[in-house]
Amino acid sequence: MLKISFLTTFRSSDEYRLANLETVISHISAEFPDWEIVVVEQDKKCTLARHPLAKKINYIDACNPGLFNKSWGMNVAFRHSSGDILVVSDADMIVSADDLQRAVRTCEKELDAVRPYGRLIDMTASETEDYLQGGKLPDVPEKTRGYDRGHASEALCMAGGIYILTREFFVRVGGMDERFYGWGGEDDAMSIKLQSMSPKVAIARMAKAWHLWHPGDNCYSHDHYQKNRQLLQQYKLLSKDELLELCRQLAKTIGNGSITRLSQKKR
Repeated sequence: MLKISFLTTFRSSDEYRLANLETVISHISAEFPDWEIVVVEQDKKCTLARHPLAKKINYIDACNPGLFNKSWGMNVAFRHSSGDILVVSDADMIVSADDLQRAVRTCEKELDAVRPYGRLIDMTASETEDYLQGGKLPDVPEKTRGYDRGHASEALCMAGGIYILTREFFVRVGGMDERFYGWGGEDDAMSIKLQSMSPKVAIARMAKAWHLWHPGDNCYSHDHYQKNRQLLQQYKLLSKDELLELCRQLAKTIGNGSITRLSQKKR
């Protein structure tokens, strides 16, 4: 039987993000007790080590005083995981157990990667609070609100929010590109690699995912955003051979980065 690892990276910039992480981990650990859960906290001063949540997970304290780097955090999580199948997820995404299980089994049997949802529902603050207090996920009819990103103007990329892939395929595409800092472009770049490097990639278009609410960031204000956009544009112009070579180079340093301090606490 193949081993499954759930990977996420996190920064506690406000109380809402921590509450969302707690809910996501509770959902995964309750529905899939055999899954390995790896959480990389990256901040100037990490705090989860003293949190009860740390007892449920493979917790990585990764000192990063600079801009949040999702790609580096996920790659560090990969290096500390052992799963044959990887569930790579933001720390505020919920997908039903049935849809996650179906996507994992598809990766086990025939595909290299699956996005386990076709429709993404952005929950409101009140809906999120209700769910965190033990309520149900909102069953929103299709096309009824503008921030349902499955039907709004924002395109959903293959590697956005949560995706599932084999360990071999993660290595083959070189992991996530750590040159993306702050917000913007890293999921799109990963999507280009996944969809260019294998024909065995699919989206579960009939399934739904829910994005838990938290205060928004000014995504465009950090100095690296324009560099991210330029780097993503370079991705779009690569030939197949150039992309293959880039993946080979990135695979040599997955999760190395400039780690100031890295400690680990296992379940």
